[in-house]
Amino acid sequence: MAYVTGSAANFGDLKTAIEVAAVGAGWTLADGVLTKGAANFKLEVLTSTRDYLALSAGTGKSGSDLTGANTRKLVFRDNASGHTFAFPIAYHIAAFESPDEVYVSINYNTDFWQHFMFGISSRNDIGNGFYMFGTGNDNQVTATYQASISISGTGGFSFSSTNKFTPMFGGTTSNLTSNGATGFINCNIGSGDEWYNLIAPVQSLCKVLASLPNAFSADEMILPVKLLVAMPAPNTSYAHCLGILNNARLLRNDNRSDGEVITVGEANWKTYPSIAKNAGARNGGGNVLHCGTFGFAVRYDGA
Repeated sequence: MAYVTGSAANFGDLKTAIEVAAVGAGWTLADGVLTKGAANFKLEVLTSTRDYLALSAGTGKSGSDLTGANTRKLVFRDNASGHTFAFPIAYHIAAFESPDEVYVSINYNTDFWQHFMFGISSRNDIGNGFYMFGTGNDNQVTATYQASISISGTGGFSFSSTNKFTPMFGGTTSNLTSNGATGFINCNIGSGDEWYNLIAPVQSLCKVLASLPNAFSADEMILPVKLLVAMPAPNTSYAHCLGILNNARLLRNDNRSDGEVITVGEANWKTYPSIAKNAGARNGGGNVLHCGTFGFAVRYDGA
């Protein structure tokens, strides 16, 4: 893997840093499009009141244009209502090969984070199998920067994402419209390669996440991030599991600082809050500017 951190004076600098890291991990950059196999990803600095960085994906390219593109883009943005930031910002990029996964996190206003990642499944039985996850999409560029998160012993999780930002790998099956989704996969699950919205990985692990950290030892587990797609009607309450991310895990970060590196077995993992950590309201809340103690970790080689 390659891990790089630095400071970006604008979204153009961040775009370049991501592209350089991806090329170093074996992606080809031509006409502004990153390509590997059937996967094509494009980074663009766009404008809606203020600049934002958008990540789009397609099954092919024609010059600098994507073909077979997903209808939604993932975004980093600084023009949210009541929530802006000033450059420079800090970034963290981790790029992996076999399987191909690229993780990008930005840190600003001291405690706040936004994330996205893109990758290609190591499975060879699901068609194209490339995907992306993030904390916001281009429908949310001018929306209020908030999250609605709740957790209970009986009801499980409820992550609201429509017109808001979403904790990384968050969301629910009820928010899988193209306007609210922040995870997408292009794959073949029986009818040819198509775009599907990804169900939030936290949904399959809600009861485990609710019980962490361990009340006896204050320790936490790191949990797998599954690629889940809803089954066709009438079985939409069930999901296909199309794989597990090799280089990311879910966790509760009650006892972890932002960016802290933890060791589990023989692997090191760098931990991140999904939006902004708030240990005082660890299970989130309605229309809040934090994610409680919901976070994730990315494999880290110490370089």
